[in-house]
Amino acid sequence: MGWPPRRSGRLWPTGLSPRGLAAQFAVTCLPSLQRAFGTRAVPLIDGLLILGTGLVFFALIEIEKQMRLALRRA
Repeated sequence: MGWPPRRSGRLWPTGLSPRGLAAQFAVTCLPSLQRAFGTRAVPLIDGLLILGTGLVFFALIEIEKQMRLALRRA
């Protein structure tokens, strides 16, 4: 990536940083921000479906990465 790492040596993608998560939650769930941005709350079942789908894809990508690294070492 083109960004220098922070002092901890880790770089947080914007959507995964605590501030990014708080901002996404605020825009989605707070009525005043919903009016300002034209959004509405995600129903619980839809939110769980979105979260589950993201976790499945994350796991698949991580498994693929580990397989690729193992093949490269062999």
